Amino acid sequence: MNNQRIVVSVNLKRTIKIMKLTVLMLVVCLSQMVAATYAQTTKLSVSVKNETLEHVLKQIEKQSEFLFFYNLEEINKNERISIDKRNTNISEILDAIAEKTGLKYAIRDRHIVLMVNNEPPAVAQQSHRVTGVVKDAAGIPVIGANVVVKGTTNGTVTNIDGEYSLSVPSSAVLQISYIGYNTQEVTVGNKTVLNILLQEDSQRLNEVIVVGYGTQKKATLTGAVASVRSEQIANRAASDATNLLTGIAPGLTAIQRSGQPGADGAEFIIRGPGTLNSTSPLIIVDGIPGSLNAIDPNDIENISVLKDAASAAIYGVRAGNGVILVTTKKGKEGRMKVSYNGYIGFQNPTRLPKWVNSADYATLYNEALTNDGLAPKYSETDIDNYRKGTDPDLYPNSDQTDALFSKNGFQHSHHIQLDGGTEKTRYNFSLGYLNREGLIAQTDLERYSIRGNFDFDISKRVNFGVNFSYIRQEKSQPYQSISELVHRSYRETPVTPIKWSNGNWAAFMNEHNSVAEAENGGYDHYTDNFLTAIGTLEIKLIDGLSVKGVAAMNGNFTHTKRQQYNLSLYNAPDVVGMKFRPYLFENRGESSDINLQAFLNYNKTFGMHNVAAVLGYEQRKYTNSSIAASRYDLPENNLLDQINAGDASDQRNDGGMDENSIRSVFGRINYNFAERYLFEVTLRYDGSSRFPKNNRFELFPSVSAGWRISEEDFFNFDPISNLKLRASWGHLGNQEIGNYAYQNKYSLGRLYGFGNIMYSGIAENYSMSNSTIGWENTEMVNAGLDLNILNNRLSFTFDYFVRNTRDILMSLPQPTILGAYAPVINAGAVRNKGFEMQLGWNDQLKDFNYYANLSVSRVKDKITDLKGADTPGRSVGDPINNIFGLEAIGLFASEEEIKNAPNQDYTGGASPGDIRYKDQNGDKKITAEDRVNLGNTFPGVTFGLQLGASYKGFDIATTIHAVADVQGYLTGTAAQAFANGASALEAQKDRWTPNNLNASYPRLSLNNASRNYTQTNSFFMENASYIKMRNLQIGYSLPKSILSNLFVEKCRFYVNADNLFTITSFRGFDPETPWGGGNIYPMVTSYTFGLNLVF
Repeated sequence: MNNQRIVVSVNLKRTIKIMKLTVLMLVVCLSQMVAATYAQTTKLSVSVKNETLEHVLKQIEKQSEFLFFYNLEEINKNERISIDKRNTNISEILDAIAEKTGLKYAIRDRHIVLMVNNEPPAVAQQSHRVTGVVKDAAGIPVIGANVVVKGTTNGTVTNIDGEYSLSVPSSAVLQISYIGYNTQEVTVGNKTVLNILLQEDSQRLNEVIVVGYGTQKKATLTGAVASVRSEQIANRAASDATNLLTGIAPGLTAIQRSGQPGADGAEFIIRGPGTLNSTSPLIIVDGIPGSLNAIDPNDIENISVLKDAASAAIYGVRAGNGVILVTTKKGKEGRMKVSYNGYIGFQNPTRLPKWVNSADYATLYNEALTNDGLAPKYSETDIDNYRKGTDPDLYPNSDQTDALFSKNGFQHSHHIQLDGGTEKTRYNFSLGYLNREGLIAQTDLERYSIRGNFDFDISKRVNFGVNFSYIRQEKSQPYQSISELVHRSYRETPVTPIKWSNGNWAAFMNEHNSVAEAENGGYDHYTDNFLTAIGTLEIKLIDGLSVKGVAAMNGNFTHTKRQQYNLSLYNAPDVVGMKFRPYLFENRGESSDINLQAFLNYNKTFGMHNVAAVLGYEQRKYTNSSIAASRYDLPENNLLDQINAGDASDQRNDGGMDENSIRSVFGRINYNFAERYLFEVTLRYDGSSRFPKNNRFELFPSVSAGWRISEEDFFNFDPISNLKLRASWGHLGNQEIGNYAYQNKYSLGRLYGFGNIMYSGIAENYSMSNSTIGWENTEMVNAGLDLNILNNRLSFTFDYFVRNTRDILMSLPQPTILGAYAPVINAGAVRNKGFEMQLGWNDQLKDFNYYANLSVSRVKDKITDLKGADTPGRSVGDPINNIFGLEAIGLFASEEEIKNAPNQDYTGGASPGDIRYKDQNGDKKITAEDRVNLGNTFPGVTFGLQLGASYKGFDIATTIHAVADVQGYLTGTAAQAFANGASALEAQKDRWTPNNLNASYPRLSLNNASRNYTQTNSFFMENASYIKMRNLQIGYSLPKSILSNLFVEKCRFYVNADNLFTITSFRGFDPETPWGGGNIYPMVTSYTFGLNLVF
């Protein structure tokens, strides 16, 4: 295998360089010097002692634009040399290297080629056998270690006793490697016995975790933090970064409600719902509040999920629902690298309802009429004609839902990144583009992104950083909402055509046609511009003490434009039944979030005592404003889309503004003794403008401790490399109640009518204020265990937590005589408790690497206080997402059963085939008092499984996500055939009849009022547990021996599939949205084909 990196020609080299620079549009920033002048005038300094040749060459590359090329099979890059050359040119340094190593060199432009000296051919070396034992630091034999002759495929693995035997030439260098240990290289020479002692690789324990306002070593962390690295979410076809975390971070529930491009973001809930208000966690991006929607997923370096009070309390009032920290990619010291990641692909709906055909529809419809005591509508001849389908106008067989979701959802994404730097300057710059078509006409998303991170060491003590990003998202959809279009497609039965044979759109029930309205009914365009700018200045005052300032701004500028066209629908091929009125709405909004921070950071080690502290101040102000206008009756040609083209006599204008502020002081002290005994204390004093002055400020403390038992002298169990116990307590807050709950509010608008004319005015709002409201307060206790076994190949983490939230802000029931909505008060309380477990295995068998990570989370929530304002379905002891209704015990089989059953008047009476309910209190009648708790729509248990393997250039990885202990409820068309005029599902053919007593569905009926199953009941309760393969990715990377001659560092091809399959017994349209009739844009399966390139 030829690993030689040789410059073929100067012209080819320059061509490749120009291509890379042109792609990044930065060629104007690079110096254009003559090669000879550069080599003669550039002054370098290299002073090393007993360092490897590779280290010396990297030092030269960091100081200059020189690049080294050499044959890895001929030159030992690990040969150790000592050189002391200061402020001299490259030739003198290379002469010194040649003298020490016996190599020779050639300078070609800014490329330096190292070669062995041409000597007379040596006599072929005789191979001899080398044997030995590989042991770890404790003297225990290492089983399965790889022993390979460097630069060849000649190798073996150690046996059960750690022994190996290999035939090698005397000049060979052995490479010994094993997962969890540092790779070692040993020159054989004339030795026949080589015993190897491997040292543990402590990299995993020394892994740095991003925490609030800083970082900490994983080994000394005392809080409950889940960390997700960029490689765990790379190359996914996700338009929204929120969809990347499902099944990866234990304790984090990510629920996706829609598959529509631009509206497919997941809802995050950390450790279950802990309040009756918003449960969304705080999102921090590069140190300031932000949104995952405003980030290109390719730009993410790391995501940390702060789950307990010890890790989250430093964010105080905003941390009651947990915190998610996002760190974007930054430049690293070294030569410039150019990376490209792109893919193309398509999407399909994961599941669509299967409707009956027109002949079956007519048959079932007749049966429903008969059950209601009415005459059939369709004759046998009609049904036969529907079955034949010879006349598409009179006897159609349409499927509106299938026609609505008819597009294949083509998508493509491209991302280019430039990063590198010197000792004083580091940079990362990226450009991104995404285009994703939806499954419904006009449901498209287009996104442009640019991001730059720059760090400048102005001096040894002063660092200045700039971080900026701009994202523009253009989302479109039809004028009618997606939920309304989907709902209408369910109601558009197969006996109504989509189009008449002459091409005119047909009208269903004289009023709508979902496909026509999606394609020709108008549009809804939404443009979002996210702009972020962050500046940092850090000054090192003395050894271990620094001061840092941050000034940041998040800006969001939006534009919405909605226009309804004058679409005509036809009751017959040439008879207009419905004509939509032209309408145009336009809205512009802008918001800004100004954030100022100042810190003192202290980090010092005194012998075995390690101290780290941060003292900070933060001030934030958020403002938002919008203005809107609308008009009807624009010209009917649909060509004019300007507000002033409409009828001025019916114009509407609107606008609004709001703002809020936070001011905070915070601090944290970390202390550990020999990384064995760990302590942390955090305090934050927060003030929020959302509360009255007398309740505006609150103190949020937390304490935590840890004990690394594995670091004790008495702990001598060698297979365990890390054993740590953790415990924490803390106090958090929640301010998500709106901006002005404690103030009287007034409404402006056209509020007063005189005659037929409405006049503008001002009026008091219908919501009462409360000048005494205070914070929602959350107290959390957490206990955890971290365990690493078998040299960190096996890892285990366990956490148990209890979270109590009190003083929840809510409105209590008030007499309607007040004539206003009840004020918000501190009244509710909720308790969450549960556990999280994560088990990981990472191993290597020669060229085969593999890993497996399993996470399990269990959480239960219940309401513990409502100040006596309990209501049916929301009472003390109930879960927040409770389903409350009647308990079904089967279907009535006969009139005799109905006669002997409790009175059914509460449910509208009963007929054979209707649902039979349990009389809970034994009063011989079914009433509201017989309702009970039926289930919970929030999953009590979540599972995540990540599997991956690689062999030489091939790799495969998958993420599987599952939930259990969760119920769903079927409503509307999912539960009842012909509900609200809809069609019938194929599954609903299994309905009750006198010949099918054990049916899956009750008897058919068209009379909604007479159906005894319109009450919430357990008959339509479903087990909503599921298993989903969230992602499957297979890749192949070209060998470096091929790439080295192409000036390419990495070239990887991959195929990727998201949401590949779902296993569930849930009969609804998707178990992830387990409540309702499925009036949503379905989840999608995405298939992509991609390419990763690194130059």
